[in-house]
Amino acid sequence: MIGDTAIYPDEDALNKLYTTSPFPPKEQRSLTRLWTKVKSGT
Repeated sequence: MIGDTAIYPDEDALNKLYTTSPFPPKEQRSLTRLWTKVKSGT
């Protein structure tokens, strides 16, 4: 299991990973409201 790269990525794969930054509160609020409209069908 330790040799399984799907569970434990190699060094090359780790170097290609990234994280995203959170949206500012105003943008997050707009995004949440939009997503709520999409999910509710209105």
